Amino acid sequence: MDSSTCDRGNMLGVRIGNYTIVEKIGEGGMGTIYRAAHESLDRCAAVKMLSPGSSRDGEMVARLFNEARSATAIRHPGIVEIYDFGFLPDRTAYIIMELLDGESLAAKLRREGGVPYRRALQIVRAVCRTLHVAHEQGIIHRDLKPENIFVVPDPEMPAGERVKLLDFGIAKGADETSQHALTETGVVMGTPPYMSPEQCRGAGTIDRRTDLYALGCVLYELLCGKPPFSARSAGEIIAHHLYFRPRSPREHDVRIPRAVEDLVLWLLQKNPERRPATAAQVAAVIDELAIGDGSLERAEISRMDTIPTLTSAIRPPATPSSTTRVGWQACDHRRRTARQGCRRRLRRPRYSKASNVQP
Repeated sequence: MDSSTCDRGNMLGVRIGNYTIVEKIGEGGMGTIYRAAHESLDRCAAVKMLSPGSSRDGEMVARLFNEARSATAIRHPGIVEIYDFGFLPDRTAYIIMELLDGESLAAKLRREGGVPYRRALQIVRAVCRTLHVAHEQGIIHRDLKPENIFVVPDPEMPAGERVKLLDFGIAKGADETSQHALTETGVVMGTPPYMSPEQCRGAGTIDRRTDLYALGCVLYELLCGKPPFSARSAGEIIAHHLYFRPRSPREHDVRIPRAVEDLVLWLLQKNPERRPATAAQVAAVIDELAIGDGSLERAEISRMDTIPTLTSAIRPPATPSSTTRVGWQACDHRRRTARQGCRRRLRRPRYSKASNVQP
């Protein structure tokens, strides 16, 4: 059956170029994913096809094709490979891409509730290396979440698995004007549990550090079994990203090393200036934690010397203000009245665990 005569209710047997659809493997509100076989190559592919309604939505079609163009531009083994994209004769939009044999981190979390911290760091390190390549190409993902991180078997990799990034549908070039986080119809551009504060605000400038914040949310969920913020509505979650501190990962699991906790909190800084500058920097810190040879505990003991950039970012000097009492002590001299009380600076500022986390 050729695509020109396809029945939208039954796509099995439909040919799209050199591929023939053989099985439906997934379905959602916006469309369907099929498995297709190449007619002459011993290779299968995934065909993501928008529903008729979504195919009439110019924004949805643009997102689908943006996913294809962005993934093709990056050209990295950590990015799902795109083979083709276009329209069927009935104007249904589709892309043909690499068929992955594995599972998403979301499925893994639903099954296991969390992963050991060493494995979590390995996954995040792999994502960092792929993100670094994307960022160097000027592409920011903007929707990094467990559903878009896929783990596939690969005997050539040290851990026997390769991590793949999916769905660059709302990715943008670093030099493009950022879209607001909330459109006029209230649709969130991104996924609230993983959106950076600047993305939640609809800031005019979104850079690579918004992906690093989302990566911090993913690492938090891998370690703790839940994202740093959850609530009954998207608005509440956005408010938490903007104004509230996340719970310490060690409150969920005391076995998480403090060095790993520091890394999570560094990624989750509200102010992007206080986050790591690049994904490569995060990967380098994880490498310094020596996750592969069992010496993370030793790295934790000496983390003040091992990762000075990390600890200084997590616990920077407090900035005094009229409403900040961190590092200051109110005092009443005997010769002054309480109304004329003064404040003097302590020699050694005191820092609470979360005093540096600024909204």
